[in-house]
Amino acid sequence: MLGKRVPFPPADNPWNNKAPTTTTSTTRNNNKRNTNVYNNNDDDDPSISHIYHFNMISCLITISLTGGMIGWLLTNNIIIFVPNWFGTLIFSVILTYFTTLSTSLGDILRYLSYHLYQFLLIINLTLNDVKLKEKINILFFKLFEIFKYMDKKYNIIEKIQVIFNYFIKELIKVIKR
Repeated sequence: MLGKRVPFPPADNPWNNKAPTTTTSTTRNNNKRNTNVYNNNDDDDPSISHIYHFNMISCLITISLTGGMIGWLLTNNIIIFVPNWFGTLIFSVILTYFTTLSTSLGDILRYLSYHLYQFLLIINLTLNDVKLKEKINILFFKLFEIFKYMDKKYNIIEKIQVIFNYFIKELIKVIKR
C-alpha cells in the first residue's frame, strides 16, 4: 500500500513558498545540528545557494516549455491530423494547468519541473565557471575570419548563390508543371 501523499514543495501554498529555512534535528547520539530543509550543504557558497529555492513561476515556465516540446514531438512524429503548433500549444497548456493542481499529479509535475530547472541552472553555472561561452565565441569569430579569407580568395558566396538560384529555378519549374 502506498503511504500518505507528501505535497511538493512541502508548503500549503506553492505560490507563497518561502526560502528554505534551517531547522534543528537530533541525530542518533542526541547531538543537535543545523540542517537545511532541502539538505544542501552549499550554504557557504553564495553563487549557488539561491538555486535551491523553489519558485512556482520558474516551474511553470519550465513545464510549459517541456510540454511544448512533447506536443511538438508527438504531432510531428505520430500521424495526428493536427498542426504542429496546435499540438505544442495544447500540451503546453495542459501540463501547465496540471502543474498548478494540488493533486499527486501536480506534485509530480512540480517536482520534475523544479529539478529540470535546477539542472539547467547548474549547467549554466558550470558553463560560466569554465568560460565555455567565451571560448565558443572566440572559436566562431576565428572560423568567421577564416571563412571571410576563403571567400575573398575563392568567391565561395557567389558559387553558393549560383547553386541556390539553380535549385530555386528547378523548384519553380516543378511547381509550374
